[in-house]
Amino acid sequence: MLGLAYWLLLLFYGLFVLGVLAASGYFVYYVYGMIRDYLRFRRNRQR
Repeated sequence: MLGLAYWLLLLFYGLFVLGVLAASGYFVYYVYGMIRDYLRFRRNRQR
């Protein structure tokens, strides 16, 4: 019984870590896209 609870806890922890990694990766990609668009907009305005 203890082993089953341990594996369930490990599974939930792994899913939680995967979710956090996916969310942080998506956030970094979103911020990178915003910065890239801002730099492109600024460069086009200077011309």
